[in-house]
Amino acid sequence: MSRVDTVILLLIVLVGILVRVPFLWTTCGSDVVQFAGFADTFLHHGFHFYDYNYLEAPGNNWPYPWKYIYGPVLLLILAPLRLIAPDPVKVVRDYGLNIYASPSWCGIVKSVFSLFDVLTGILIYYTARRIFSTSRLVAAIASLLYLLNPMTIYISAIYGMFDNMALFFLLLGLYMYMDSRHMLAGLFIAGFSVSVKQTILPSLLVLITDIFKKHGLSGTSLKYIMVVLTGALVPFTPFIIASPGTMGSLLNALLESSKPGYTEPVVYSFNGLSSLITYNFRGYIWVIESWWVFFTVITLSLLLLYYKQGNTLLLCVSLAYIAFTAFYWRVNHQYLVPLIAYISLLLVTGENAVSKPLLLFTYIWIGLWPVAFPTSWWSHVHIENPDVNIWRLLDSITLMIFDPAFYVAYSLALTTSFYIIIGSTMVHWLKQLMNKRSAAAGI
Repeated sequence: MSRVDTVILLLIVLVGILVRVPFLWTTCGSDVVQFAGFADTFLHHGFHFYDYNYLEAPGNNWPYPWKYIYGPVLLLILAPLRLIAPDPVKVVRDYGLNIYASPSWCGIVKSVFSLFDVLTGILIYYTARRIFSTSRLVAAIASLLYLLNPMTIYISAIYGMFDNMALFFLLLGLYMYMDSRHMLAGLFIAGFSVSVKQTILPSLLVLITDIFKKHGLSGTSLKYIMVVLTGALVPFTPFIIASPGTMGSLLNALLESSKPGYTEPVVYSFNGLSSLITYNFRGYIWVIESWWVFFTVITLSLLLLYYKQGNTLLLCVSLAYIAFTAFYWRVNHQYLVPLIAYISLLLVTGENAVSKPLLLFTYIWIGLWPVAFPTSWWSHVHIENPDVNIWRLLDSITLMIFDPAFYVAYSLALTTSFYIIIGSTMVHWLKQLMNKRSAAAGI
């Protein structure tokens, strides 16, 4: 790496940190509060954690009844942070239920999440420069598009969620895989990303498809897939040794939390169809419950078209994840963070299978939500002594829209853009495939 690249990256890192630091200790989302309970349970029960993954388990003091539905990587990160910031979560019942976490806990957890944002920004720069051979300026723009989108700032530094961690490991794995010199390590790391958060799995399926596309049904393909599976399972190993029922307990928690239903409140629902049905067409719950049919058909079609015709791994990785966010019955705002990274790269790679204006609209539209939402809510709902200056700052830079109808319309527009991106790219690939077959047949 040249001195110029180093200077550019230092500036990118500085910008990414500066826009996040003011919110780390002054805001806190409900998931960060719940993470304190998960960390306490892990510190108490160790690798038997999944046996005690419910509110009423002995020794648990969780503020919410939500179960832990992720792989063990987050636990391994939260545990040492909890030792540094052990302040208990405070539950106050006066005029309702008020739950407060200490600023030290909120700050240290979101500092780690924000660190992964910065690392992802650096990785996007490297990917644009070395894999797609862009100029330094274009690579820097891609990195800053990710780091400065209001949604990425909101998720890591204001609310606090860790989808960017799974994203980072997947992108790192893809980078090493596409670089070819470190292919096996890349496959292992890409598999590891699923043990961080399972929602990244649709993108990983494309990588597996790419293995078969390049090597067919061969021993090489089998070896590579075993490396991916090893990466996914290694973090679970001490938990399974301590408690053989770990995977079953996690699966039960996942199935319980994933049971389709109405997506209330619609302000936090980013599937337009689910939001509309919840808001105005309650009799059509069967549409929400059938989400997996549409997702399966579209995803399998995407993978087949990529196998037959698609030539851009990054694009299909992105499309598979877009299909997940387009069809999964309840899409949370944190699920959109990987999309921002994918779009940031697609906008600068020269890929012409999908419209750049449409990608740009989707990028901007995703970033609109934290600006429209009364984001200052997280500056005081879980902070017992809120920083009034941050509260006022957030109020001054957001639109403070409370009407649920706005968020239904917002999610409908977002989901529609996903449909158009997927549909137009599949049509593009299908036309290419038909032209290739026509040329081969001499027509």
